[in-house]
Amino acid sequence: MRRYRTTVRRFIGGRRAISTLLANVIVITMVISLGTMLYVWTTGVMGTYQGAAGIWFSTRSEVMKERLAIEEVWFTNVVGQDHQNITIYMRNVGANEIKIAAVYVNSTQAWTGTKAINIGQVSRISLDLRLLTANNKWGKGCVTYISVATLRGTVVKGYWQAPA
Repeated sequence: MRRYRTTVRRFIGGRRAISTLLANVIVITMVISLGTMLYVWTTGVMGTYQGAAGIWFSTRSEVMKERLAIEEVWFTNVVGQDHQNITIYMRNVGANEIKIAAVYVNSTQAWTGTKAINIGQVSRISLDLRLLTANNKWGKGCVTYISVATLRGTVVKGYWQAPA
């Protein structure tokens, strides 16, 4: 029994045992506090990303409801003058109102603005080609690349041939 008491006294009274015990408590406390801070930070970051992802997916679903059809493209020469026009007829066949933002002829911007087309309606945009470069003019039977862009990012494009 006496041997046990001396061992306990040496353990409690010895500096080596207390410093080891204190070091372990400090390390465990630091690990727990750092883990807690890391958990709080990651939940905040993930919440931010989830909110941004929700906004992105909701705007993408709005874009998916947007459908635009180019029904006709007319190529005309203005009589008595030296310039050409292209008239584009578009129909909104989607579930949302469409706002046209830009029209490109042969990859050159020919029209900018905002033109709204309600569901089921047909609208037209006339382009005066006097403002464009020479390679955007059209001749009889030539093929013209036209693309129409909306504010939400939908682009409808295609090739149309001028009458011969």
